[in-house]
Amino acid sequence: MPTYELVHDESIMQGDIIFDMPVPFITEVPKFPIVKGQKLPTEILSYNAILISQSCDLELSKIDSVLVAELIDWPLQEMQQKIGKNNKDWIKTRKEIAQGKRPGYSLLPPHESNPKLPWTVVQYKNIRTVNLSYLKSYIKSTGCTRLRVSSPLREYLSQSVGFFFMRVGLPDSIDFSDFENASWNSFK
Repeated sequence: MPTYELVHDESIMQGDIIFDMPVPFITEVPKFPIVKGQKLPTEILSYNAILISQSCDLELSKIDSVLVAELIDWPLQEMQQKIGKNNKDWIKTRKEIAQGKRPGYSLLPPHESNPKLPWTVVQYKNIRTVNLSYLKSYIKSTGCTRLRVSSPLREYLSQSVGFFFMRVGLPDSIDFSDFENASWNSFK
């Protein structure tokens, strides 16, 4: 079963890889209150991105904003630059990403034909949103050709996004004594 499909149409789905995607980014914290129509300082970031919004929402245009995650090349120097230079144990980090043990990251295998994709890390820590119409217009302007992650890897990525979002920080210990002494009637 192939890992990627080559797409040549205007359809969009979760797992579509958009190369050199221009993503608007607010560069400064504005002075509040912000008024309607106010111009904000922005910069256009350009990076390889993967669509992580749900396919059903994209296909049925149920959303106005599409979630995109940045793709980082697997080579060590690129990862150190994008993920952070303070991590001293890069071999362990790369192994944990490959094993799916690092929330916030997923690993994509290479695509050897055109468009080429090396081993790549999906980074969920700096998710951006782009307007759906903007995205469709950009895809159309590029001639529509792109990679789409195939099933079951697409579902694995969807699950990885879910795991990243559902992380919950809990205290080390929770006092359950109130629950132990409560009667079932108190929970009605």
